[in-house]
Amino acid sequence: MVGHTRDAQTDIAIIGGGPVGVMLALALLNCGRQVSLFESRGTRTTISRPLALSCGSCQLLERVH
Repeated sequence: MVGHTRDAQTDIAIIGGGPVGVMLALALLNCGRQVSLFESRGTRTTISRPLALSCGSCQLLERVH
């Protein structure tokens, strides 16, 4: 589920839109779950904070994509 509506049904609420929260949300969506992702920042950022990804992180990204 992307966005916010009052009538939304959510199986799982995830607090935190960082890398772990987003990966968890994507994995759960791929499993057919309705997910709400909450982030405290009011705006999106275009700046990426990670400087590198481990091999394991890259493999996880490939599986979720």
